[in-house]
Amino acid sequence: EGVLNSEWAFAFPRNSPFKSLIDGMILQYRENGYLSKVWKKWYNKAASCARATKSSRDDLRFGMDMLSGLFLMFGIAVAAACVLFVVEILYYAIIKCFQTSW
Repeated sequence: EGVLNSEWAFAFPRNSPFKSLIDGMILQYRENGYLSKVWKKWYNKAASCARATKSSRDDLRFGMDMLSGLFLMFGIAVAAACVLFVVEILYYAIIKCFQTSW
């Protein structure tokens, strides 16, 4: 079955008391077929959904119309950074001017 042939893991802290418990439960679920049932229930749905949407996904290509929002956001961010840079320079110039006049 798919779940029995695939590689997956759980991460636990070093010397965790739960590692042996989880290992035992996984082994028990493999032996009684529960993991295979869960795999078939969820993986078969995902596989059929992927097959159904594959043809519509093949038509998508990255073009300017799809990426225009990204470029717009990037342009706004660059413009905001430039404005903030100018404001910062003016602020410190004014502070320096007031400090020398006192």
